[in-house]
Amino acid sequence: MGWFDKPKKSLIPPNDVFPAIDRDRIARDLDLATTGARNGRNDMPESDRSDFDVTENAVVGRIEETRREGLSRFSEQVSVYRERIARIETIGPGIREAAHKAEIDFRAAIAASRERLEDKRRDFNEVRDELKGFQERNKIGRTPHEYKGGPQWWAITFSILAIESALNGVFFAEAHVMGLVGGTAIALVISLINIVTAIIAGHWFRFVNHIHIVAKLFGLLALVIGILIAAFNFAVGHFRDAAIEVPLEQAPGVAFERLASGRYLMESLDAWLLALLGILIAVFAFWKAYTMTDPYPGYGRVGRKYAEKRQEWRDLQEETLEALKDTRDEATEELKQRRDDARSDIDNAVSAYGGLIALRSGRDSFLGDCDSAADHLLTVYRDANRQARETPSPAYFSKTFRFPPERELEPPSEPDGEAMKRFRETVDDAVERINGECHKAISSFENGDTVADGAS
Repeated sequence: MGWFDKPKKSLIPPNDVFPAIDRDRIARDLDLATTGARNGRNDMPESDRSDFDVTENAVVGRIEETRREGLSRFSEQVSVYRERIARIETIGPGIREAAHKAEIDFRAAIAASRERLEDKRRDFNEVRDELKGFQERNKIGRTPHEYKGGPQWWAITFSILAIESALNGVFFAEAHVMGLVGGTAIALVISLINIVTAIIAGHWFRFVNHIHIVAKLFGLLALVIGILIAAFNFAVGHFRDAAIEVPLEQAPGVAFERLASGRYLMESLDAWLLALLGILIAVFAFWKAYTMTDPYPGYGRVGRKYAEKRQEWRDLQEETLEALKDTRDEATEELKQRRDDARSDIDNAVSAYGGLIALRSGRDSFLGDCDSAADHLLTVYRDANRQARETPSPAYFSKTFRFPPERELEPPSEPDGEAMKRFRETVDDAVERINGECHKAISSFENGDTVADGAS
């Protein structure tokens, strides 16, 4: 289907438009030979008569009926053929309008895509400027370290908490009336204090790398806290030994007295293993917290924000380029489809032009057949009439019958044979411009509009 709906009336082949004239049947229906002989014996019509009698008018009327039917069908088909031929005149404006609209819509899509990218780039530039400002203020000439926190880091933290609690629970099981369950409960509290404190100290220890002296002192304080964690684990070992000897509620006081009196060495291997395990896990938690993000305080947060915005920009850029290519493909495919529709409409117009020429020729032939049939049937009647009558026949009997001539038809306009070439050029030019706009936009998005790397 082309630009407009197909005609509602269907085309009929030229040879099938005009009805056939059955002369013999009309002669039988009107009984021309018998009627002519009977009227002749009665010397009818009169010799001086100048107009047709009833039978002659019946002959003419039968042929006239067929003639009008043929002309009516001819007129109807002429309008259908001409409509198809005329459609070629509407194809050009339709194609040009579609091509223009496709270009306008594609440029609008580019503008919308560029606006989205500009908004995202402005967001990125703000974060990039923030990163550069942080680097300048803190005299940092390197890129931020990769962030190692997140779900994986917390999974490791809870794992070591569970491991330490379980192992310490074994060591405290002997000292608690509830055995392993009670020992594990004590161990869980101790492990929480040990690991949480180590994580906080490790996180704060990064301030030792700060450019300002006050921040460095805060980092050294965190290191002192880390050392105190080791002392805490030794105290836990003494607490375990004391809990074996005295009731659990008296064990903290006994452990403190031993340390205060200078008895730093623990009495059991389990206590030593408990203390060393606590120190080892505290060191691990301290180091994991320290290396979770960039060692310079605040740099990791700014770096993560920068990396997120850069990735958002790149994702949007890639998404925009793909969407732009899809829009280009859809626009060009639609134009090519319309070009193919135009070719079909032009082929129909050319075919209709040939059909209309044949139809005009068929009309002339049909009108001639009507004249010939009417004259033939009148001759059958008149010959029988002459032979039977005694008086001379009317003078008009010798005249050849002809229907009044029909108006000559204007010749149809021949379809423009160069139209398809122009339509094809219109579509090809539009497709070329759309591809050019797309190429420029892609080059702009990939090169000129690409964000610069803000990290050193």
